[in-house]
This record gives sequence, structure tokens and C-alpha cells, in this order.
Amino acid sequence: MTIEENKNNVYQAVKAACEKANRSSDEVNIIAVTKYVSSDIAEELVKTGIKHIAENRVDKFLDKYQALNIIFIFFYSHY
Repeated sequence: MTIEENKNNVYQAVKAACEKANRSSDEVNIIAVTKYVSSDIAEELVKTGIKHIAENRVDKFLDKYQALNIIFIFFYSHY
């Protein structure tokens, strides 16, 4: 399965869940977690239309933050 196909499957599942809950899928932001992928792979994901990505390693977060032109990039961690 390609990145584009996988993204489309996720979007279709979210749309179906929203319809079942009587909500608009416009109310949902999908955040792609890029924990184990390179900036190059994350860039491919962004090219498919993903506008929100998340990373939990500081060095990888900084690499992706500098490399990608996206709306949001999130840093997440646990204590």
C-alpha cells in the first residue's frame, strides 16, 4: 500500500465515523505521527495533503520542522 492509499483509507474511515456520529468530518484534524520515519518520508506524506504531523524526538522534530513546509508540526512526549 502506498502512502497516498494509506492516507485515503484513514480519511475514509474518519469520514464514515463522523457520518455515524452525525458530525462533519471538517470538525476533525488528522495528525500523522512520524515517529519512525525520515524527513523524506514525512515530506511524501505532506505532498499527499497532510497538514498536521507530530514527532516525539527532539532531534527528529527539529529536522522535520526545518525541512517541511506544513501548517502544523506537533512535538509530543510523556513524562
